[in-house]
Amino acid sequence: LDAAALAHRTFIANAAHQLRTPLTALNLQAEQAMHCKDPEEMRAAIARLQASVHRATRLANQLLLLSRAEPDAQSGANRTRTDLYDLAFDTARNWVPHAMAAGIDLGFDETSDHVHAEVDAALVAEAINNLLDNALKYCPPQARVTVSVRQLPDPTVVVEDTGPGI
Repeated sequence: LDAAALAHRTFIANAAHQLRTPLTALNLQAEQAMHCKDPEEMRAAIARLQASVHRATRLANQLLLLSRAEPDAQSGANRTRTDLYDLAFDTARNWVPHAMAAGIDLGFDETSDHVHAEVDAALVAEAINNLLDNALKYCPPQARVTVSVRQLPDPTVVVEDTGPGI
């Protein structure tokens, strides 16, 4: 119980620290928007504010998912039989507008296997989101990013890109 309580306190402290910076930025951007006189300037300030809200929301969601990924939380309660093909396809589809805006060809290998596995679908989707976010962030325009699913040797979701690599 002591270890669980310590892990809980540590998680809360880390979450508070991680959220402090984006919340401070949101407050500053809101103040700037309040002082805008020109409607176009105000629209731009609100657009920046909205982008920051999206980033803070994503961070909060990641922190919640991280708490589920901790070893003590791996009871299996969140695991369900999931078709990784459908999960990977749906997750990748959400990134198409970002890829188009970046001039990157995002595709899904439709010859992928329909692989069923007992997984926490939210955690797997977040892993795919992180890989796609990195690929789109670091690939130059005209690059290709391809998502696929393979059955062997183990159920696997693959995110490949033609970027510079690590």
